Amino acid sequence: MTVSYKIIQDFCTITHDMLVAYRQYLLLLVIFCAQYTYSNSSSAPSTDALFSATTAAAYQDLIREHNNGAKTADLDQITKLAEAAREANNSVTAMTTILQNMPAILQQINSPQIQQVTALALSLHGIEIAKSLLSQAKDQGDNVSEARITFEIAKYYANEAHWPEVARLLKNATIIESLAKEDADEANLLIGTALQQQKKHREAMTYYEKIKFGSVHYRLAQLNFATANIRQDWWTDAHLAIQSALKINGTKKDELDYRLYTVLGFSQIQYGFYRDARESFRNVAINSEYTNRALLGLGMAALHQEDFIGALNAFNHLREKQEEDISIAESYLLGA
Repeated sequence: MTVSYKIIQDFCTITHDMLVAYRQYLLLLVIFCAQYTYSNSSSAPSTDALFSATTAAAYQDLIREHNNGAKTADLDQITKLAEAAREANNSVTAMTTILQNMPAILQQINSPQIQQVTALALSLHGIEIAKSLLSQAKDQGDNVSEARITFEIAKYYANEAHWPEVARLLKNATIIESLAKEDADEANLLIGTALQQQKKHREAMTYYEKIKFGSVHYRLAQLNFATANIRQDWWTDAHLAIQSALKINGTKKDELDYRLYTVLGFSQIQYGFYRDARESFRNVAINSEYTNRALLGLGMAALHQEDFIGALNAFNHLREKQEEDISIAESYLLGA
């Protein structure tokens, strides 16, 4: 029997103060028992589907048990109250604010604020609320609202690593075309990532190419484009993509730049460009989260060049760190 710890943790957070203790235990028991029952079945519902069903039921109880929330037809007020409650870790008030005002929200499905309402509901795992909003938008033939809501649902599924669902939602070209430019770029990044996660690298690349220079998502799209090329042994195009992304920030580097340098360095090692690889790794800041990987790569590149002193210096530097990290563990093997 396997049940995602994150799912259980999220469930406990959402249902805190919603229901009495016995109901929390009962719903958790349902998840465990159902997962156990269907664990060996090819038609088994996922833990996440069970989670969605139980949270939806919990929210229905929430309406009945907390029927004194603020009621208003003002979407700005609804989002303001719900957001404030969410930031205060009061999921009960946040969700009650949305649920008790659903009739007013549904009547204003054409409003741009619907996207924010959807995002708020999804931040509390209110997937059924988002689906209700999406259904209303489709019934009214509102392509823009449909696109906005679909985009938020796709982001939610991406955060949960449900990549086939992300691809299914965003493969409709009308959805992306109906979004604002920045959202459209992010949607292309999401569907590209979803396809890449399913090893459809060449198809993913067509979506990354739609994100143009100047977009806030350009660097990450180029990184993903590069990895898709590397997976297909097209290292020239991969290196060009990374170099293009590295030009954006100039001398002001951030963590994404260091990640780009690290990917570039290991790719250069793979294809025999050891001197270039060492230069790439040296561009990673000493306090970066990618420092350990860069040090490991630096040592590996030096080892390939038979610069054993340089390699040992890099590996020994890693071995001095008191951290649980795969790069540090590998440094002991390579040092030996």
